[in-house]
Amino acid sequence: MLKIFFKRIEFQHRGSSHAHILLRLNDVPKDAINGDQNVAITLIDNLVSVSNENASGHKNLQVHKHTFTCYQKIGNAANQKCRFGVPFMPSRSTVILVSMPADDSRRNTLANFYSRLWKAFAENYYRDIDNFFEALIISSDDFYLDLLGAGIKRPMIFLKRQTTEK
Repeated sequence: MLKIFFKRIEFQHRGSSHAHILLRLNDVPKDAINGDQNVAITLIDNLVSVSNENASGHKNLQVHKHTFTCYQKIGNAANQKCRFGVPFMPSRSTVILVSMPADDSRRNTLANFYSRLWKAFAENYYRDIDNFFEALIISSDDFYLDLLGAGIKRPMIFLKRQTTEK
């Protein structure tokens, strides 16, 4: 599957290392958005996970902590959103979504609902997705995907993620 790779190890200010990695894979979808999304999602699910169960015993997973680099800790933090989108919204399965078209009559209403939904998710604990849906009166998975589509500005991948994996 792996055809070509490039990696560069760098060290941050406090000496912690991180890697920049570029992979070129064989047999990948040319267009994950307009093409066969199922193939792209299968590839993503095989390569990426946010679950502790899939961590191969490595419990020191990458975890985001808000700092000045994500803008959450500068100025009036109450009005700032993390530039990385943390907390990441939960999803029963990995999905690739595009933003809802501007001419969709539901867009403004759903985008406002999405803002309240994101804030509630950031500030509260939900034991699972069903509890999250119930608390925020989300009637179905399709409605939830519409909310996510209204809340994003560019195509995004929402990884399979439990509510506890913010």
